[in-house]
Amino acid sequence: MIPLLQECVYAGFPSPAGDYLEPPLDLNRLLIARPAATFFMRVAEETTLEPGIQKGDILIVDRSLDPLPNRMAVTIVDGELRVQRIRQGSPVEVWGVVTAGIHFMR
Repeated sequence: MIPLLQECVYAGFPSPAGDYLEPPLDLNRLLIARPAATFFMRVAEETTLEPGIQKGDILIVDRSLDPLPNRMAVTIVDGELRVQRIRQGSPVEVWGVVTAGIHFMR
């Protein structure tokens, strides 16, 4: 468990003063609502990526959610898994809905 500062950081370095610490942050509780239906998937290539998703990112995918229009999802296209935004009226086979992503700052 890593401490979570109450203060938002705008620029510079936040003060790690003890008075401003929240309870430790549990990323599983924050990011995973349904553990039995949730998977992590690493983004493999950059050829057709949606904005904000880069090669190497880790997607958190929930297979129990409905694939509503405009949500990011992992779809099956020509037998391969692809991440894309669900478009209204566009028939695609949805493997799971992306609920969050872990983006590494390189």
